[in-house]
Amino acid sequence: MILIGSFLGQAVPADMKDKMGFFPFPTIKPDVPAGEDAPVDSMHIPAKAKNKAGGRKFWNILPLPRVQEQMAVGLASLPCKRERQAA
Repeated sequence: MILIGSFLGQAVPADMKDKMGFFPFPTIKPDVPAGEDAPVDSMHIPAKAKNKAGGRKFWNILPLPRVQEQMAVGLASLPCKRERQAA
């Protein structure tokens, strides 16, 4: 047993996938609610960036549907907007 996100499934060879499974982490203290551990990718413009205007332009294209779908595929992840296709 290992505590890791389901994103691991993207890296597992096809012939091994049927030998794996995912389940919630066991309850240790019933009075503590269950939670989820998930990675977060974020984009930042450094305070001393030489091309802040280019960074802002990049930020403006990130929410576009085609960009969200491409990033999801590239990151082997889910898009951040619900109406986008999953990778």
